[in-house]
Amino acid sequence: MNVPAIRIASPAHRSWRHWDRWLGRHASRRGRIAVFAHELLWFGIKQAWACLFGALMLILLIATWMF
Repeated sequence: MNVPAIRIASPAHRSWRHWDRWLGRHASRRGRIAVFAHELLWFGIKQAWACLFGALMLILLIATWMF
């Protein structure tokens, strides 16, 4: 008997864009507060990434000045 395997894709196998679209559709069904929370979450992630970039740049500038 040939039974097809059930494939469960983990979040690591999907792109961020896919999850953003899925969360956006889910939030739009829930109402304005859910959409606001979704946008706030992604804004926070983008701001954290920008802060990390700035901090790494500052660390590299200080390290090259010291050495």
